[in-house]
Amino acid sequence: ELIYEPGLHFKLPLVNQIKHFDIRLRTLDVTSSRLLTENQKYLLVDYYAKWRIRDLPMFFKATGGNEAVTMNLLQQKINDSLRAAFGRHSVSEVISGERTNIMNELKNEANANAKLLGIEVQDVRIKKIDLPEQVSASVFERMRAERRQVATKHRSDGKKEAEKIMANADANVAI
Repeated sequence: ELIYEPGLHFKLPLVNQIKHFDIRLRTLDVTSSRLLTENQKYLLVDYYAKWRIRDLPMFFKATGGNEAVTMNLLQQKINDSLRAAFGRHSVSEVISGERTNIMNELKNEANANAKLLGIEVQDVRIKKIDLPEQVSASVFERMRAERRQVATKHRSDGKKEAEKIMANADANVAI
């Protein structure tokens, strides 16, 4: 396993095999990874990672040079890191200002795991965080119930004021 620099080289047919590797920056784009937070709430997380090959011999030994295998292994490693990071934080921390700290922590952990594959993770970013469909439905139903309570309270306050005004008017008419 020799790595040749660019230039003119000779090859013996059937003895030498050439394998081409793209060492440019690539993107792993993952949609809807289901993660559990510290307060036992599930979230659907879309994220992407930027990576490149750093150690060609190690990369070839770990993945056989297959990009699909590499993407699958990298996705598993980043998902494990995401699960660990989200398991240590609550939903509000994940969505608020703590998010940048979580991203840095996640990038460092993913990069350490990816070195075993001969690749380097340059960046990991969360694109979108959603609640699962059944949780969203229950949240919206709770919001509707709260709005109904507020509306009922306003209506009862209005009826109370109307009765006071009618009582005063009736009293004035009687006087």
